[in-house]
Amino acid sequence: MTSHPYRYGTPSHVHFPSSSSLTLIENETTPFPYPPPVQVKHPTWFLHNADLFLSHRETIFGFHQEKFQTTYFSTILNTIEPGRTAAQGTVFTLPIPCNDIPRTTIIAFAYLLYYPGIFTTTRDGWQAIRALALRWCFTRIMVRALYELRHFDRRRFSLHQRQLLSINAPYLVNSLQLRRWEDRYVRPALAEDDEEN
Repeated sequence: MTSHPYRYGTPSHVHFPSSSSLTLIENETTPFPYPPPVQVKHPTWFLHNADLFLSHRETIFGFHQEKFQTTYFSTILNTIEPGRTAAQGTVFTLPIPCNDIPRTTIIAFAYLLYYPGIFTTTRDGWQAIRALALRWCFTRIMVRALYELRHFDRRRFSLHQRQLLSINAPYLVNSLQLRRWEDRYVRPALAEDDEEN
């Protein structure tokens, strides 16, 4: 049984908000050294019995490889680079660097992986998760993100329609009926007026 990041039980609902400054990929102006000179375990997402390690600058995330079984991670975890004794990501001292991914996106992705049934986020959050799922080859999460994004689009469209109807309701006219009414009543009346003049 894998442990979860909550000390006193599983959450009943996880909503991961996004900010207006949320970006899918951060622009790095100065490269961060690897391995990180200072390594600090993430207070929530360095899990018990972790065997997969990611780093965002000096913060180290500890996850379980069973949750990250994609071609992207299997390639990294099965390749030992020359001069190294272990594959990147398999030991705490050689984490997989994720400095170009916002930390909030990594955390949201972790919540979704470990608590998929109770995870929610905003439209921007789903877009960031979709981009990361595409990069990390998580087909199942890409499908979920696309479903959630369609849900947001449908709801936004129907809300927009309702707003238009409530604002313009007194002025809605069926244009076909209006033309028929003009042909039947207005134009004959105008023709009669022209004949009289």
